[in-house]
Amino acid sequence: MTTSDVQAPSGAEEPGEHNEHSRKRMVIHAVIALAIVAVALFGVNALFATAPGVAKRQRPERRAALVEVVAASPKQIELHVRASGLSLPVESLQLIPQVQGQITSLHEDFVPGRIVKKGTVLATIEPRDYRLAVQRAQSAVAQANATLALEAGNQDLAQLESSYLEDLVPDDNRDLVMRKPQLATAKAALRSAQVAVQQAQLDLSRTRIVAPFDAVILDRDAAVGRLATQQNSLATLAGTDEWWIRAEVPVQELVQLETGSTAKVALPSIWGTVTRPGTIVQANSQVEAQGRLGSLLVSVADPLSIRDTTPPKLLLNMRYEIELAGKTVKNAVSLEPSWVHGDDEVWVMDAEDKLAFRTIQVALRSADQVIATSGLAAGERIVTSRLASPVPGMKLRVGDEAGAGKPGVSAKPKAKE
Repeated sequence: MTTSDVQAPSGAEEPGEHNEHSRKRMVIHAVIALAIVAVALFGVNALFATAPGVAKRQRPERRAALVEVVAASPKQIELHVRASGLSLPVESLQLIPQVQGQITSLHEDFVPGRIVKKGTVLATIEPRDYRLAVQRAQSAVAQANATLALEAGNQDLAQLESSYLEDLVPDDNRDLVMRKPQLATAKAALRSAQVAVQQAQLDLSRTRIVAPFDAVILDRDAAVGRLATQQNSLATLAGTDEWWIRAEVPVQELVQLETGSTAKVALPSIWGTVTRPGTIVQANSQVEAQGRLGSLLVSVADPLSIRDTTPPKLLLNMRYEIELAGKTVKNAVSLEPSWVHGDDEVWVMDAEDKLAFRTIQVALRSADQVIATSGLAAGERIVTSRLASPVPGMKLRVGDEAGAGKPGVSAKPKAKE
């Protein structure tokens, strides 16, 4: 029996049919698995939807920002500018002798820190040489007077001779015959001798070195026996009648000040709350190169309290705080610096309780206040609170915790009567 005579058993599947059945079973199994997952998800959602106590969340409404406000109250305000400056004397000089010589004496008050009156002889230079010079000059005057007297006699003789020789003397030589040049020379010599006496007496007086004004001695470089010359200073003096304080202030504040206005000078670290009066003697006098600061002078009379010992004494080259009385402005509002934002903007709460911006005109700005002369109407509610992201039109509210019991704080502007 050959191989071709053997047949396959009855009912056996061919290989292609077997693969087709396997694929169908896999598809059926995948569909059943997806259906089970879908039913499970549906059941979970239904369970949460029907569970008691579960409510749908809603977005909360945005509440208005809680702020503090102060009603704007325009009024007449006298501006006060605060500055600081160094003190300096109105009068000061280096005391230099006008003649040379050995110092023979010094005044007992010729000491640094002492006060001397005008005309006090502070030092004396050896005067004997200068007295001798005066005597020599006086002798020269006497000799010149004698020469002039002799020449006057010669004039009489020349006049007599001229009367006899009048027709013989040419007109060009008549002055010589009359000895007029000789007379003019004698008179000039006398005048010169008299001037020499005045100069010698002046030099003698300069051996007494005196204080030219009421002064305080700042330093001294003189001693008995030392040679005083015109190249060396003996002392530095500062006047005591008046001192200045030179201060620098911003230009926008300088224009609010006027010459003659009053000032208060303070030194809190030493004087405490005590102040001394002063007067602006020069405003708008000088502006620095950058143009941001201007200088002014404040005068303080009797700075060393000589005439009145009650006020504290000033010290030279000490920095003082100054409060300067400026101009008076009308319809001005005083603001705290923290209420002003950006380019001079103020936040206000409008009639609809919404945020609005107002641009103000600043008349004076300092560390503790800003004076606005325009931009705010009477009664407008100024927002004094800080806002993280201020936007015009955002809703605002004033709560009890923001303004209860505080003067000037109100939730609504007062209605006009």
